[in-house]
Order: sequence, then structure tokens, then C-alpha cells
Amino acid sequence: MNKKRMLQLVKDLESVSPTEFDMGTWKRANCTTVGCAVGTHIIKHKNCGLKFCDPTEGEDDEGRPILEFDIKYGKIESSDAAAAYFDISEYDADHLFMPGNYEEPEVKKTWEPTKREVINRIKKFIKEKPNSCFMGIDIEDAKNDLQSAEEEAQEYLDRIDEAKENLAKVMKRRERCITGKAKAGDF
Repeated sequence: MNKKRMLQLVKDLESVSPTEFDMGTWKRANCTTVGCAVGTHIIKHKNCGLKFCDPTEGEDDEGRPILEFDIKYGKIESSDAAAAYFDISEYDADHLFMPGNYEEPEVKKTWEPTKREVINRIKKFIKEKPNSCFMGIDIEDAKNDLQSAEEEAQEYLDRIDEAKENLAKVMKRRERCITGKAKAGDF
């Protein structure tokens, strides 16, 4: 994680009024002051490397035509661009910056979180996930995944050993049947 950029993002968000914050869009069309968390950062730091893409035509919730913006960082777009810029996993970028991922007990509604809710989640993330990094690799998650995979692999190996033992018993019974030395328990 690029902690310096994440802390700057928190400062940026703390410096804007609630009316300058809209988690539902990277940036409002024809507006230079309103955006989501990442959009706010781009607006405040025009030369940071993150940029708004050219707008595309879309529709709002009522079906009215609007201009929609996306973001890019180099050739990477959308929340992956935010992940690359802040050097966090794509999963973590979605968790922090996509409004649909705020449907949790800490948020009392099911759509757009408030500026304070976003700031609190980012601060908690900085504290609890310092090892998150871009390309979907979080060191602690990777360690946990490896441990789970090793445990699962051991279970399979144990099952293979058990199957080998059962096969050996069946082969012995078969051999006894073929040679006429079968025992009462072989059948």
C-alpha cells in the first residue's frame, strides 16, 4: 500500500464539504468540485497520475441522459486504476471506492455512503491492512490462502493413502480368489 497517498486521500476528503462529495460517481459532469473519494483526490491533485477518462453517454436512475466519467492510471481504468495508484489489491479498491460495497452493518442505508463513512473505512483499512498491494496480492491473505491450500492438499493426500490401502486389500483378496486361497471374509 502506498500509505502516503492513502493518508493524503483521507486529508483530501476531510477538507471537502459534504456537498462536494458524491460517492455515486467518479466526477459529476460539468463540475470541477464534486466527486467520489478517488475523484476528489484527482480534482485536488491534477498532476498525480490518476486522470478522468473522456466522458461517455449514459443514463441516470430516472433514464435521463447524462455524461459518465471513468478514471485511468496509465492504461489501467476504473477501480483497477485506483488499485494501481494506491498500490492496493483490486478487491480492496472495490471495497473502499465502490458504493455498492458499503452495504454492511456499519452503513445504515444500502447505496451511497457518506463522506465520514468512507473516511472511517479508509482509516480502518490503513490500520488493519498495511500489506495490501496491487495485482490482487495481500501478503496476509496470501499466507492464509497458502495455509488453507496446504491443509486441503493434506486431506487429499490422506484420502489417496486410504484409497491405496483399500486397493491393496482388494488386490490381495482378488489374488486369493484367483489362486483358490480365498478366506471367508474375502467375499
